[in-house]
Amino acid sequence: MTNLKILFTVVATLAVFTFVANVIPQVQSAVPREIVLSADMPPEELAAIGEEIYAGAGGCTACHGLGTRAPDLLGVVGGVCATRVPGQNCKDYLWESLVNPTAYIVEGFDPIMIDQSIVSSQAELW
Repeated sequence: MTNLKILFTVVATLAVFTFVANVIPQVQSAVPREIVLSADMPPEELAAIGEEIYAGAGGCTACHGLGTRAPDLLGVVGGVCATRVPGQNCKDYLWESLVNPTAYIVEGFDPIMIDQSIVSSQAELW
């Protein structure tokens, strides 16, 4: 009789866990669409693609945002990044910071960012 009680308890517990696991909404992950950029794209379309990467696959919003703990994006990023390294333009500075995050560590921040070339395609980064 004791073995039967144990068996019933185990089966009932498994049934409850199975039910709960099936009630919880499942996260669906779609295959990311390939981004194709061209020189003749209008700025609005480029901005929309950039926003999609920033808010989606890039995972940037986990740390960056307006008034957040990571470097704040509320100000003019282009004005700051162009002055970080003498002789280097903003685009090259940002590129280097994305693919080699420990190249330039701003005082007061820890080197916690991952190499974005691991999680993003060349087109998404450039």
